[in-house]
Amino acid sequence: MTKFKIILILILANLLASLSKFLGKGSGTALPGLIVEKYFIDILGPITKNFQEIILISGTNGKTTTRAILVDIYEKNNYKVCTNRGGANILRGVASSLLLDLNILGNSRSSVAILEVEEASLPILVKYVQADSLVLTNVFRDQLDAYGEVDKTLSFFKESLKIISKQHNFLDFKLLMNSDDQKLLSCVENYKGKLYGFGLDLKTDEKPKFEEFSKTELTFTKNFVATNITNNSFELKTKNFKVQPNKKILIETNLPGTFNIYNILAAFLIGYDNFGDTAIEAIKDFQPVFGRGEKINLGSNIVEILLIKNPAGFNQVLDYIKKENTNNAINLVILINDNIADGRDVSWLWDSDLENFINSQKINEIYTGGTRGLDMLLRLEYAGSELNSENYFESLDRLLVNLIDSKKDYYILASYTAMLSFRKVIGQRVKLKEISESGN
Repeated sequence: MTKFKIILILILANLLASLSKFLGKGSGTALPGLIVEKYFIDILGPITKNFQEIILISGTNGKTTTRAILVDIYEKNNYKVCTNRGGANILRGVASSLLLDLNILGNSRSSVAILEVEEASLPILVKYVQADSLVLTNVFRDQLDAYGEVDKTLSFFKESLKIISKQHNFLDFKLLMNSDDQKLLSCVENYKGKLYGFGLDLKTDEKPKFEEFSKTELTFTKNFVATNITNNSFELKTKNFKVQPNKKILIETNLPGTFNIYNILAAFLIGYDNFGDTAIEAIKDFQPVFGRGEKINLGSNIVEILLIKNPAGFNQVLDYIKKENTNNAINLVILINDNIADGRDVSWLWDSDLENFINSQKINEIYTGGTRGLDMLLRLEYAGSELNSENYFESLDRLLVNLIDSKKDYYILASYTAMLSFRKVIGQRVKLKEISESGN
């Protein structure tokens, strides 16, 4: 594809985006990617050729946080990064981020691309974009209407690796995988390339409940394992390689929950390879991404927003809250939507371990909301909570007023679009960091 054609596509996409914005049909930032996806998908190869490095991140949970940590590490080492900062990770969202990174001459403004990619979009993207590294965070049951069962997600990863093997022959390509997730590891049996692992030195029942699968024997080029884990720090031990003789690596973090250690390790593996100890400092200063442990001060109280979108993620968030409040009573809000981005099927709510949580955690107040807030209310009642219609808020504005007037701290557990909607309501009263749809 010629540079002239790339510039013409860029001009067309931006004209249509401006028109969409003018007509009030949205921010216009998603439209360029949609145009590329439908009509000019082969542009993705040429416009990504000049990046010094391309890192792709996929998996059921943890994509956004892993990507954000990596971006922070690179930016603190003075790299300009193209990324889907708003978390738009389906193919058109990734395409928009890449297209909007181009200048008027059709050249990338950034030197590195770090992109989170939805699982079904990954095998399509890697046909056109030649990555240097791929991070696979985990594989859990997700929304059934969107992904089906776990084996379907695994098939996306296997197909992607077949395509990548033809591009690289795996000589200079890094694959990073959760070494505790045996189901995930099963998709790379007999893998011959550079395989990096990351895991936790914890008892099995202290780790997330990964999908059951027989142990896969793999040889890792490098394998970092977190040990001596506390609420805000952990140490690293290495397997199969040495960092430096007798060197102790201590990672300090602001990120909540055991599940976030996996995201930190994945980002650290790449960051430490390239930048050494500066990656440790970047992680220490890193703040939670919007809706992923984000704490918002409402004046007289604080709310902590935690994204939930599938049973595994829900259980991990509940486990985090329990560990943080062993002897304390909490206040809880759960907001559930069933929009396309959330998944129409909310049956996953019934697969979460709410019974154990309700029976073991002291709770003062529980409220629900969102388009499926009444379903959530029913689920809580079946789990053992004594609730009624007064615990359900149809209006998020009224819910926020109630939270502010209570002057109590709350955990806000929310599905994706419910989280965005509630942040928007909060943003009318409190200045929040903006989420860029463009990803830049």
